[in-house]
Amino acid sequence: MNIKEYIVNKLQELSKYGIEYPEEKINAFYNSMIEQNLSDEEMKTRVDEAYENSIKELEKKRLDDLAREGGYSNFEQIKKVFNYLMDSPIAKYLSVYGGSVPYLMKDQVPKRLIGDIDLHVSLENMDVVRNFIQQNKDIIKVDVDTLDYSNEDFGCELIIDNLNVSIFPTIETPEGRITNNFNYSKATDSVNVTSTLFYGIHDENETIQTEINGRQAKVCCPEYIYIQKSISMREKDVIDLEVLQPMINHEKVSYLKSVQKTPAILKKETLKKGGDTKTIE
Repeated sequence: MNIKEYIVNKLQELSKYGIEYPEEKINAFYNSMIEQNLSDEEMKTRVDEAYENSIKELEKKRLDDLAREGGYSNFEQIKKVFNYLMDSPIAKYLSVYGGSVPYLMKDQVPKRLIGDIDLHVSLENMDVVRNFIQQNKDIIKVDVDTLDYSNEDFGCELIIDNLNVSIFPTIETPEGRITNNFNYSKATDSVNVTSTLFYGIHDENETIQTEINGRQAKVCCPEYIYIQKSISMREKDVIDLEVLQPMINHEKVSYLKSVQKTPAILKKETLKKGGDTKTIE
């Protein structure tokens, strides 16, 4: 069986799960890999990843639907991992971001699946955080570390109690906050890294100190999350906005909107192990 036949057969297998890959979509996928000069083995890995991701997305949708009906929730797992992190000696270096924040603050079960916990850490404190991770390998698994691909730190992906925890380094500048982040591609064993300057956004106007589950925590303020989700307006954002609406101070929302400008992408690259780098236009 040649690689084209393998790709067609593999993607058409998804029809048994109700996922259809029409011929034109398969051809576009194949031609895209040919244009990237991928080897047969690399193409096989990428199509296997696409297959696995399709199944995962289907399962996520099923759980999301159950969560909306009150039939499923991973919120206790979210709280357990949050409590572990806030009880740890690195808690003072962590700022909690993302969709988990309003639910943690209100101790409210979400009507959707919360996929992970997002953390921001000042770049100057990343070594301390990494040392803690290394000292607790029995509890914390490092799934992806961008330092394996670059001397510049774009963060890491952890697994704690089967929950993904993402850590992204930040840098405070007079113009605003720089955030380094990444996405990992299993198919090519590479990371797509981005460094973004958020003009006008600083730690003092973006985060708050609050008590959650009897623990002091620094979290992204509901107003900033509200602004970001109002822009994205994905299905999960619409659900979160209903929870955020009664939490926000509208004057603060107006203030944050007035001080921020369009973010600037300072760096966008694809990195492979061994130093192979491709700048993304």
